[in-house]
Amino acid sequence: MNILLINPAPSGTLKAIGVLFPPLGLLYLAAYMEREDHQVVVKDLAVQKRREEIDFKRFDIVGISTDTTRHDQALRLAKKAKANGCTVVMGGPHPSYVDEEILLTKRVDFIVRGEGEITFSELVASLEKNNGKFHSIQGISFLSNGKLVRTLPRPFIENLDSLPFPARHLINMDDYRRTKLGGREITPLITSRGCPYQCAFCSSSHFFGTRVRSRSVGSVLNELEEIHDRYHFNAVALYPGTAIYEQVKNRIFKWRAPWSFFDMQHLVFKHDHFSFIRMEWLLLKANLLYYTRSKKAIQDIWGHIKKHRLGIQTIFRFLKEYFWG
Repeated sequence: MNILLINPAPSGTLKAIGVLFPPLGLLYLAAYMEREDHQVVVKDLAVQKRREEIDFKRFDIVGISTDTTRHDQALRLAKKAKANGCTVVMGGPHPSYVDEEILLTKRVDFIVRGEGEITFSELVASLEKNNGKFHSIQGISFLSNGKLVRTLPRPFIENLDSLPFPARHLINMDDYRRTKLGGREITPLITSRGCPYQCAFCSSSHFFGTRVRSRSVGSVLNELEEIHDRYHFNAVALYPGTAIYEQVKNRIFKWRAPWSFFDMQHLVFKHDHFSFIRMEWLLLKANLLYYTRSKKAIQDIWGHIKKHRLGIQTIFRFLKEYFWG
């Protein structure tokens, strides 16, 4: 089948500080569907240089991945796809938790909840056969006679090495070279899924589970080799990479040096790629850029300063304690 996968344009912290990465989740899905002999096109609207209309009539199925910040944009895209006769499937963190709300808009036919590779593949196979046997597919939500149907949750994928590498060949990787680390173009690589920390502001622990499922060192090294040899990137953002970095760093430095890596703060501090002050300043810059993008946010900050009579000495004291305290 002809499948279009869309990544709506971002609107969040990463955009505010100018970070632009390929949509790896969507590219994993694309690679899995290519392996099933489907024709797949990926549209990343984050790199769209000028507004251009998508020819939805070329596709049988349109898949849209979205989070909360891009929810409205995703629904607008879904409406256009639906109007052109496409079957519309939506996935990602936001749709997984508000499936009924989205389905009731009548713009989306199916919601894929949680990890999408196997679920989406089974759904596409059922749509291709036109057998209507959706109730047996784990991890989807849809409306049947106007009533919400949530099938059983899909078990997490245990062997991540069984997944093909993200289909980076379906996008123009040159569009993602503006993000740099230490002067080097940086691109992400996912080393595991699952997070035990269950932070209140993050859906990762619920979406991917609290048990960490790691890829093998060999698999990570093979993807690193592809990133370097085929796409010519010399820096990698490991997601998450604390444990795997310690296992592969010596082999990589011997194999091909020099490379730059970035992971969590405490990992960066252990190595000489970043100084503590530089990393803290980048974090402060990210927060300032994010929270001062709107007029209202600036007014709130200014109101707080006036309310508490914060002067220039207070600001200097804050900076001193923040970086050297």
